[in-house]
Amino acid sequence: MSETMTVRPGAVPPAAGTASESHVAIDAPEPWEKWETQLVVWSVGIGIAGLIVLGTLINIFILDKY
Repeated sequence: MSETMTVRPGAVPPAAGTASESHVAIDAPEPWEKWETQLVVWSVGIGIAGLIVLGTLINIFILDKY
């Protein structure tokens, strides 16, 4: 039966080498494209707007009854 081992990114597996040996798990991140930045900004904006709208609706229709 084979054994599966899960290792966090950046962690060195136990049998990968000695403790004094330096190990780099990932390279430097690549810069974001402009459309990726806009996607993140729009997603966060829509999420915040959704929270405000839903919070207001819950406050009006559910919490005001009590």
